[in-house]
Amino acid sequence: MLIPSAISLLKKHRKILPPTGSIADLGDQLLYSREHAAQAFPEISNQILDEDIDSFKCVSLIYQNMGLCNRICIDYSENADIRINLNYSALSLPEIEAKFDMVTNHGFSEHVFNQMSVFECMHYICKSGGIMFHTVPCQGWADGNGWGHGFYQYQPNFFRNLASSNNYKIIDLQISPFTQSGTLHTFDSKLYPIFANPHLLKEEAREKLEINKGQFVSILAIMKKSADQRRFLCPHE
Repeated sequence: MLIPSAISLLKKHRKILPPTGSIADLGDQLLYSREHAAQAFPEISNQILDEDIDSFKCVSLIYQNMGLCNRICIDYSENADIRINLNYSALSLPEIEAKFDMVTNHGFSEHVFNQMSVFECMHYICKSGGIMFHTVPCQGWADGNGWGHGFYQYQPNFFRNLASSNNYKIIDLQISPFTQSGTLHTFDSKLYPIFANPHLLKEEAREKLEINKGQFVSILAIMKKSADQRRFLCPHE
């Protein structure tokens, strides 16, 4: 799901994208808020707000507006361009190796039990010098009819070690309280425990940080793959 904070971060780093390029979404990514997206991209707001254009197509329009004209979806759903269960390796698909300028993981990886396979796939299909964009649950997310959201939540340390092991450059690391406004807070190791424990703050402080009682904090990471085309390596801590 392309949430408002992901759109905000995408716009912030628009200049690092190629003038024309390709993008692979892991998962059938839809648009969370047409209203926020229309405000973020007024030049295509009429199309975004057109209810006859489905949510998936709206995401494609946003990418096209930013120069990423060739978009495919890799998923196990019937709507995927490349249908594969990413609990198993994607290395058997040489036709997509190092093919994409950007690879996204907008709320996908936490739903796949085999984490190794997902992050290996992103490494495998991203071009040398390409961008990997993650938006994943970090704290809270006690939805799912009381069972929680997906299988996993992620710590900032996950992406620090992922980058270190594979020689990725962390371009940006942000924390979002998951608001309609697309609010972002640059990661700060001193601030992060506040998002993890909002009950320790007074209500006034929670409102200032836009941490609501129903906590849905996400972590957003943009990383650049190096020119070194070595195989994916699992982090060790």
